[in-house]
Amino acid sequence: MVHLRLDIRDFVAYFKLMDRWKQFLFMLLLMTTTIFSPLYGGTVSDIPADVSSMKSQLSAVQGEERVRLLSRLSEALLGRSVGESLEYAQSALNLARKLGDSELEAIAMEQFGKGQCANGKYETALKTFEELLALQKQRKNRKGIAYAMNRVGFALTDLGRYDEALSYYRDSLKLAREIDDRKTIASSLNEMGVAYWYKGDVDSALPQFQEAYAMFAKLGDRKNAAMSEINVGLLFHEAGMLQDAISKYKESLAIFQKLKHREGMGTTYINLCSAYRDLNRLPEALSAAKKALKKFQATGDKQGLADANASIGAILFSQGKLSEMEPYVKKALATYRMLGNRNGEANLYGQLGQLYLKIGKHKKARDYLRKAFDIYSDIKSKREAAEISKQLSKLYEEDGNYKEALHFSNLYLYYGEKSRQSVDKLKLQYEKERLRNEKERLDHEKKIAELKEKRDRLIQIFMAIFLGIVLLILWILYRSFQAKKNANRLLNRLNGRLRIQSRTDTLTGLPNRRNMLEALDVEMSRYERSKEDFALLMADVDDFKEINDTFGHEAGDEVLKALSRIFQHCIRQSDSVCRWGGEEFLFLLRDTDMKGGSTLAEKIRNEVATAEISTNGNERPVTVTIGVSTYESAGDDLAMAISQADQAMYDGKAAGKNKVSTASGRMENDKYCVVN
Repeated sequence: MVHLRLDIRDFVAYFKLMDRWKQFLFMLLLMTTTIFSPLYGGTVSDIPADVSSMKSQLSAVQGEERVRLLSRLSEALLGRSVGESLEYAQSALNLARKLGDSELEAIAMEQFGKGQCANGKYETALKTFEELLALQKQRKNRKGIAYAMNRVGFALTDLGRYDEALSYYRDSLKLAREIDDRKTIASSLNEMGVAYWYKGDVDSALPQFQEAYAMFAKLGDRKNAAMSEINVGLLFHEAGMLQDAISKYKESLAIFQKLKHREGMGTTYINLCSAYRDLNRLPEALSAAKKALKKFQATGDKQGLADANASIGAILFSQGKLSEMEPYVKKALATYRMLGNRNGEANLYGQLGQLYLKIGKHKKARDYLRKAFDIYSDIKSKREAAEISKQLSKLYEEDGNYKEALHFSNLYLYYGEKSRQSVDKLKLQYEKERLRNEKERLDHEKKIAELKEKRDRLIQIFMAIFLGIVLLILWILYRSFQAKKNANRLLNRLNGRLRIQSRTDTLTGLPNRRNMLEALDVEMSRYERSKEDFALLMADVDDFKEINDTFGHEAGDEVLKALSRIFQHCIRQSDSVCRWGGEEFLFLLRDTDMKGGSTLAEKIRNEVATAEISTNGNERPVTVTIGVSTYESAGDDLAMAISQADQAMYDGKAAGKNKVSTASGRMENDKYCVVN
């Protein structure tokens, strides 16, 4: 980590030595490289990391992909909303079991257990992780077994069962090292450090935290690296190096804020609150505790809520606001008991004992401190037990109970010796680290002097490369833009022609059957809204086969073209006519009833009958027979309306041709008006 920081400082210092115009050119080159580097490789996950994007994809995926997406959502929401995270994990687990996929079940079960821990359900989480461990053993998945043991240890730590937790962490670490699972190695190291810390074994906790931090940094795991940074801050805090601890906490807070990880922010604020309290900076401590409370309220993290309430209560007590303190302390104590978090409960008792001691209420102070000591002794938390023993010894001595004072003094010596040795070792190691950093700083300054001598030559090289890259990119972009522009223009023309050809009859120029069906769909929708009826005319050329046989198909084509012109001339602008097939034509008359349709059909029939249509230079009479129907009279059934118009047309043919026949059977140009 130190080397990474020196490399960055080298660059910054070197950059400051440049002239302003050279700085500008260098940054422009850097921006160009950044913009175009994605063009040359890299992969993107099929499942987006953004929560809103993942939620929007849920409706589009099923089966295995849905389980994976639900699990990813649960993971993404864990530090933001514990309730939502649990819901998605439960859904993923149910679906995985339904699919009978043990791999997906393990993924979902792992996330479900994490959510239960975040929600303070440690006993339930322990059972979930034990079930996960059994499943991974059944699958003979060594990587899964290592991580499942890590999670069992995590739940045991939250329950204050530190020795059991350490046993699982060691087994997890051993197996993870065998298979080179670096993520689980880092996690197990970090959690071992936490367990040692709670046991009061700072000497054992420190190397675990340091190695975990280095591994998380190499893995690029910013969230867990920040968590390790907090743990190192706690060690500084323990050693009385409060400003160093605060610096570590603030570094972690900045990372969590960038990640928008509310749980991490809340945890960091709690630790900042503790450091500010120890410095007697109570307003800053109270502000940090309230920020923590707000973050944990947003996530639903019950453990965090208890810690925040306990911190606020302790600060209010220190400020003499006892009536304001009481509800916060009661909430914290009830939550710790509900969660089975004995360490949190003991810590709160210890704080209350110290606070009552400050205001001279010895009996209450003694009662709370004894409760804290009993719990710390039971869970083998030596560091805290030593501190409480010291306070109880002093308290009993002041009250004249020398027997109890001696008893707790001996306990303090027993519990405190190893803790003091660990703190001294921590201070020594910190001093060594400081001296090493100082040496590296001097080496860094020497390196800067060497870089200064080379800067002009490097700038010239950068400028030449930059200008060449810019010119090449501009030329490529220009050629690409022109080619794309020409291709798009040609494609648009071809698409336009294709659209017209696909909807137009090539012989007559009229809309084709497909075009008419689309128009009919629109008209039916309009009818549903306005109930305005429309009429259909089915026209067929009389004796068309005879024309083809006598004069040839070219003559028949000329007849169809001529009829198309007549039809278009007769109808309104709002009406439509298409070539339905062969010598048949279908008319759509909008907002027209049976009577209106019959009238227009008669007009069309008459125009055709009186027209002079030439075939091969010879004029001959051409007639059409037209069937009329309406959508409403067909029972709002388009297929029926077309069928009725078609049948009416055939009725007209049967009645002698050159007729207009309605679906009701009336012949419009028959003066005797026979009804079939």
